Amino acid sequence: MWVVLTRAFRRLGLFSLLCLAGACVGPSENDLPRLTGQAAEAGWQAAPAARVGLDPALLAGLARDIGALSFVRALLVTRNGCLVAEHYRQGHTRGRPQPLLSLSKTVMSAIVGAAIRDGLIRDLDQPVGEVLPPDLASLLNTDQPPIRVRHLLTMSSGLASSEIDLHHLTWRDSADPARAVLAADRQFPAGERFHYGTGNAHLLGAAIAHRSGRSLTDYAHDALFAPAGITVSGWEQDDSGRNFGGIGMSMTPRHLARFAQLYVQEGRLDGRQILPAGWIAESMAPRFSTEPRDLYGDYRYGYFWWLDDIQERRVLVGRGFSGQTIHAVPDLDLTIVTSSDWFAPDEVATYRFQSLRRVIRTYLTATLPVLEKDNATGRCPI
Repeated sequence: MWVVLTRAFRRLGLFSLLCLAGACVGPSENDLPRLTGQAAEAGWQAAPAARVGLDPALLAGLARDIGALSFVRALLVTRNGCLVAEHYRQGHTRGRPQPLLSLSKTVMSAIVGAAIRDGLIRDLDQPVGEVLPPDLASLLNTDQPPIRVRHLLTMSSGLASSEIDLHHLTWRDSADPARAVLAADRQFPAGERFHYGTGNAHLLGAAIAHRSGRSLTDYAHDALFAPAGITVSGWEQDDSGRNFGGIGMSMTPRHLARFAQLYVQEGRLDGRQILPAGWIAESMAPRFSTEPRDLYGDYRYGYFWWLDDIQERRVLVGRGFSGQTIHAVPDLDLTIVTSSDWFAPDEVATYRFQSLRRVIRTYLTATLPVLEKDNATGRCPI
């Protein structure tokens, strides 16, 4: 049975923290509450932080500092396939789905990997005109070098579907958003530089739906979500009936954390190879630096993943508007997931990313040097 502890955390106004029965030792105001009960929903088993090599005091500091960010509604930390911290507040619970917003793009990256595995896309160098529906392919300018699948996946297509937040997705509100993206003039030759735009992911979704002969939702369910034990609670469609490729998914934080496990376990879950290990490795290789830095931060960019390096470790970062995040450290089987209130003005959303990044980087800077990858199976050893 899940219970809420302790009076120390309640008095601080932080998260409700859950802990493992028999592992809690007489809670005092100086103790970090630990997990209780089995976290079997979404494939999780709970474990005390110390049992999987995490410093309880550092984890308590992360909870405190994240808790001081009033917009954050949920925080989950996993290590070696175990759920070691789970916090919710303001009516949010482990069973409540949350909008992923642009974090949907990171999930879309995995769907592209599945499509290549299944032969729907030949490889990343395939021109997008060969995989899009004919009516969309006909809008491509054949007088310019072709846009290839990898250009969409790395935000380097040159297509003018740029936006800085949810409020500036003007193409999204057209009768056929995919056509609107392709109808705009290119801003630069494909492959030249990074230029963030949700339309890139939307075109990939349209291509996969066309090549599979199914809706993107149905294909992704059978090719990725069901085998991985991940539930997507909702996925918005545009006015033409296509699922939005780069926004619009919803899932619970636990299912999002399970998705993140794919990237710290080389594409495996529960002993099954869900995605090719080679795809996972390719996804985290840097392709471009992100610009402008005052908006996006000093990241590099892979396949719909933002890439950071902390203590000589590659950290994969998935970001959705206003504080929906994944931080995954593949070398050490460590993930951090946050879900936040997303009703915010543009400048507030940017501040939120900066605040979250500062807090999580501080924790990882202290934690990573003392960890070793000591669980090759990805199954919680408890």
